[in-house]
Amino acid sequence: MASPSQSPSPQAHAADDTVRARDSLPDELWFQILDELDYEGLHKAARLCKKVKAFIQDERFDDVLFRTKPPKKLPANSRVEIHPLLQATYCVFTKKDALTWASMGSDDSSEHTAFEYPAVDEFATVPACGIMNIDVGIGKKFPVTDRNGVKVRRLLQRLGHFWGQKPPAWMAYRIHGEYDVGPDEVTWQMMLGDRCGWTGWASAVVENEGKAVTLTADGYDS
Repeated sequence: MASPSQSPSPQAHAADDTVRARDSLPDELWFQILDELDYEGLHKAARLCKKVKAFIQDERFDDVLFRTKPPKKLPANSRVEIHPLLQATYCVFTKKDALTWASMGSDDSSEHTAFEYPAVDEFATVPACGIMNIDVGIGKKFPVTDRNGVKVRRLLQRLGHFWGQKPPAWMAYRIHGEYDVGPDEVTWQMMLGDRCGWTGWASAVVENEGKAVTLTADGYDS
C-alpha cells in the first residue's frame, strides 16, 4: 500500500484532469475555439501540445498567421493587414543602417532585433503581394518585390538598404548646408531632419488595379 507521501498531489490530479478534458474535446470544437484567437493567441495555443499545434497548421488559419500566398489579383483600393512584427519593430535610422529593434508579445520583456524572430520569414501582409511600394514620408516610394510574396525579412532588408542610399543631388544641395557637410555626404536620414523617430505603419492599401500594395509609414516623431 502506498504511503501518503507517495500519493499523487491534488495539483497532479488537476493536471491529469485537464489533459483528459483537453484530449476528449472533439476536433470541431477545437477549431471553433481556435477560430476566436488572433495572431498572438494562436502562437500561444500552439505551445499547449502537439495536437493543438497540428490543428493550427490547418489552412483555415493561414490568414491570421500570415501564411496566405499572393493571389493573382487583389481587390483594388482595399486594405490588407500588416504583419504584427512590422508594427512591433522600432526602426532607428542612423548613418547607413536601420536598427530594427522589436518586441513581440506581452510576455517579451527583452530586446531583440526583428531578424531574431521566426515571424520574420512570414508574409509581410495578408493576403501577401508580389509588389510592395514603401512610402516612408520622404516624397519618394521605393519598391520591394518577390513574385512568391514579399516577406517581413525582405521588406526590412530593403528598408535598411534604402536608408543607406543617397538622395537625388538636387535634394542634397538643398539641405547640405544645414549639416555642414558636402552634398555627397547627405543621407536620406538627414532629409527627415529632427523628425526621425519611428512610429510604425499607418496603412497597407492595394493599388495599380490590384497588382501592388502601398505600405505607408506613420509620421515621425522628433
